[in-house]
Amino acid sequence: NGSTNEVVAANDGTIWVRAAFPAFGPGGPAPMTGQRPMIHYDISGNVLDSLVQGPGWLATGSSTGAVREWWAPIPDGRVMLTRTDKVGFLLSDPKRTAAPIIVEAQVEPVKYTPEERKELEALEDFVQTMPRSGRPAPPRRVFGEIKPVAYGASVDVDGRIWVSRPGPAQKTKPRIAASYGGREGSGSFSTIYQDQVIFAGFRADGTFLGEVRFPAGVRPTFVGNTAWGIVRDEDDTPVLVKYRIY
Repeated sequence: NGSTNEVVAANDGTIWVRAAFPAFGPGGPAPMTGQRPMIHYDISGNVLDSLVQGPGWLATGSSTGAVREWWAPIPDGRVMLTRTDKVGFLLSDPKRTAAPIIVEAQVEPVKYTPEERKELEALEDFVQTMPRSGRPAPPRRVFGEIKPVAYGASVDVDGRIWVSRPGPAQKTKPRIAASYGGREGSGSFSTIYQDQVIFAGFRADGTFLGEVRFPAGVRPTFVGNTAWGIVRDEDDTPVLVKYRIY
């Protein structure tokens, strides 16, 4: 299925898995764009049906860049849609047994620091000039004054919704952000700035629970009033850390 990590265990014991991008088309490799359905399986692995999200959140936002949407089913069967210009979500019911709801929290946008922006633009220069064996380079990213307001959302085992958003940049150890290797040679580009990780928490009824903040690079998993995350110590060894949420 393309090694996706988008897997949702539904409350009824069935499983949703994001379909892969097609590997090849008539003209060669297929572009990594377009709608990818969620495939619905029973517990034995038999396909039940599939789901594709249609036009979603139509309200305009405050982002200065292109707005990206992300969607997926949640365990209770509804579909959650998020946007990169809003700290919030839209919940809809494909079976139309419940009315849709839209939830949004107002947050202050986070600006890029001059150093961070310079590093990102240098990274984009590197990506644009990487050898591609005749294939075109991807569209060049343009960085405005502010960061995307949000990055997406996840649902924990308790049914709470956690919307990820970027915080101020933190200086970290160098890490490889892009690389290539092959007949054209090899090269890599390392960065030292990472966003502090912020999650805005909501109940599925829209109640805002507040925000929790983690060090740069942590991608937490929420379970009850705790969160688990991998951090790297001074020797760059990954360590599993348990955080308590107050």
